[in-house]
Amino acid sequence: MGSCGIGFHSETTAGGGYILNQNFWGNGYAAEAWKVVVDWARSQPNVQRIEATHHPENQASGAVMRKVGLTFDRIARKENGYPNVNEAIVDEVVYAWKRSDVE
Repeated sequence: MGSCGIGFHSETTAGGGYILNQNFWGNGYAAEAWKVVVDWARSQPNVQRIEATHHPENQASGAVMRKVGLTFDRIARKENGYPNVNEAIVDEVVYAWKRSDVE
């Protein structure tokens, strides 16, 4: 079906995401799973920032990120390929949640 997770880039910054088999797209599963992970990360007192990225052509992933409370942060230039899409290196759309924005 897919997977979802988060890791730490530093003591205060977490980054993560999800990948979902195309057969399950459009059913709300990504938002449901990602919300659980993001809510857990927000509950950790040391986490000041949560980041996630998506392929620039995947607007549905941007919608998932907004649903769980992340906001557009920036475009990361030529960072990664997306093996489930193709091997080309493309820009990434970065979304983030910052504790300072909500406190």
